[in-house]
Amino acid sequence: MPKQPGYNCDEYPFASSKEGGKGAEIMLVPAVENSQQGGLLGGFYRSQGIKDGDCYNVKV
Repeated sequence: MPKQPGYNCDEYPFASSKEGGKGAEIMLVPAVENSQQGGLLGGFYRSQGIKDGDCYNVKV
């Protein structure tokens, strides 16, 4: 995906999850939003005690 100033590539499922990475959907998102979302996701993992390899559900 071509780079654009002020944007980052982001993926879903999250790269930090087992399902993330190869095969994930990738889109350009505003860099500020990507940074905020990363902080929120990290905070969620910590607050819920989710450790590497743990399972969790995503509700939309």
